[in-house]
Amino acid sequence: MLILVTAIFNHVYGVKATGRGLGASEHIHHLPGLATIYNLAEKRIFDPYDQGKRVGYYAAKSCYYIDRGIDWCYQSLIPGVAHFVASSRKIHNGLYANYLSWSLAGLAFIMIYLFCFVK
Repeated sequence: MLILVTAIFNHVYGVKATGRGLGASEHIHHLPGLATIYNLAEKRIFDPYDQGKRVGYYAAKSCYYIDRGIDWCYQSLIPGVAHFVASSRKIHNGLYANYLSWSLAGLAFIMIYLFCFVK
């Protein structure tokens, strides 16, 4: 009852202050503490629908880029790796002499790398 009576008195005061019924709450809107909150509310900052649209937009955009990355892996990276593996299988055929030459070439590459780039 107290809140209802306060609301009625507030409305009566607002009508007397502004001279019209539509401006009855303008004195509350322009209070120093509430003016910022009302201005943000008019910009729809507190609207859950608008905030949900904004969150949904960024969620959809991130899901799109994640999907593009996964597609790139499966359509470009994995076939390229498979081609490299197939080529290396042809070169490294399992003969002992080839295995030894590959091991020595790898050791030479590591030694040259360490000698040139690690100081």
